[in-house]
Amino acid sequence: MQSLDPGEVIDLDQANDLQRIAAALAGIAAPGPGHEFSSRPIEDIVEEVMGVPVPQRSRRYQEMYDAAKEYYRVLQQAQGADDRVKAELKARLDKLSAPFSDNIAYHAFLEMERLDAGLGRLHKPEDQ
Repeated sequence: MQSLDPGEVIDLDQANDLQRIAAALAGIAAPGPGHEFSSRPIEDIVEEVMGVPVPQRSRRYQEMYDAAKEYYRVLQQAQGADDRVKAELKARLDKLSAPFSDNIAYHAFLEMERLDAGLGRLHKPEDQ
């Protein structure tokens, strides 16, 4: 959406008869929004142009966000903790980050935060 120019969007809600649908499929835009989309956040396009009242982030995004918040909370708990508690917290950090190891940047960032807190590297599944 963000790369399209005004008039290049096919408004399927407006293509309500066979003739309009055929025109849309042929690459002729049905009467659609004449808005400028470039440089606009996708959330604004979804809400303001497409009429979705509350655009939601994906479930995975929300899970990553929640895991990161919990990760930071655990890192704060580790400050001044004894070795036994730190070992338990390290295991908790491993469990929080494991589902997102396919996102390299996210995983690397969490690991850098962990190293900065003095809790060592993340354990990889093959390490366990």
